[in-house]
Amino acid sequence: MAIGWRFISCETIPYPSEWYQVLKEAPNLTGHQLNLLDNRFGSFVGRLAAEFCSKTGQTPELIGWHGHTVFHDPEQKSTCQIGHGGALAAIARIPVINQFRQIDLSLGGQGAPLAPLADKLLLDEADFYINLGGISNISFADSGGALRSFDICPCNQILNRLANETGHEYDDEGKLAAQGTVKDKLLNTLNELSYYQLQPPKSIDNNWVMQSVWPIVDIADGSINDKLSTFTNHIAWQIAQVIIDNHTNYNQTARIMITGGGAFNRYLIQLLHQNLKRINHEIILPSAQLIQFKEAALMGLMAYLFIKGLENVFCEATGSSEDHIGGCLFQAPGNPKIIYA
Repeated sequence: MAIGWRFISCETIPYPSEWYQVLKEAPNLTGHQLNLLDNRFGSFVGRLAAEFCSKTGQTPELIGWHGHTVFHDPEQKSTCQIGHGGALAAIARIPVINQFRQIDLSLGGQGAPLAPLADKLLLDEADFYINLGGISNISFADSGGALRSFDICPCNQILNRLANETGHEYDDEGKLAAQGTVKDKLLNTLNELSYYQLQPPKSIDNNWVMQSVWPIVDIADGSINDKLSTFTNHIAWQIAQVIIDNHTNYNQTARIMITGGGAFNRYLIQLLHQNLKRINHEIILPSAQLIQFKEAALMGLMAYLFIKGLENVFCEATGSSEDHIGGCLFQAPGNPKIIYA
């Protein structure tokens, strides 16, 4: 199914420092406190959405909203994304579709990744699609044409936290990492994490990263730049191994499209090239707009397909029992009611 699309207006709005801290502490809240935060955060995002619409003069018919993930535990069929869709819809006065992952978990899936939907329906320009966000993930068609997708390894979640310790929001272009020295002991320990032995479908929980991976990095010897360099090398090596293992036609150039904030990390891209030198490959860096807002486009696409009554989650990617329609609709007051096509 071909879908015509384009970006009309885009903006990244950084969290105020107080919200950054509140969301960071969300996993430690009681059930009642988390419920209050869910509604409070939804209202906050609703106000931002209303301001954005007023500023741009664009009012969408529908909002696709992922929310902030507090925890994600596929083994227990449990996931929690806060920023209540009802609160958002009430404040923005625009219908909202969110909670895209829960049905997949109930069908035995990982609830992730969702990005292959955009790769297949909006892009279709490469053999491998890599997103370098807080966690790196990949989607591709295997030798039999079946869609495969899974989380590869922690990414910016660790790099940004290390950069924060030097007073930087992130490691701009990987410049800090490029000044460091790779610590072999740390690199070997990271590469031996049990997650890398699991077979797909599989996904990474942010809390696992902070509880199981961050402590390894935190207590390791070396400067912050050394740790940045080591972890950046770890990311590049893990991604390259997945691509090499799944590039079945060595006579053909592997086309690799990279999106997410990590696409701006020149040091990481350089290391990825080096780790892929065994195969013919081409790394595609699309427009800055697509790099930054691909996941926003994904949420819009998922909401659009939901309203059209079309499947928006692929079981081949998540491991669930069947393709299905994920999401929950919150109608907006005073807005023409959304009617399924």
